[in-house]
Amino acid sequence: MKRRVRRFRRQYSFLSATQQWACDWRAYVLSRMRQT
Repeated sequence: MKRRVRRFRRQYSFLSATQQWACDWRAYVLSRMRQT
């Protein structure tokens, strides 16, 4: 059971990190579009 929870937490952290990266990428693209 412990192993399962640990694995789930790791996956969740990875997912949140991906979301954060996507958010930053979106902001970057929007700013670039605005500049042009």
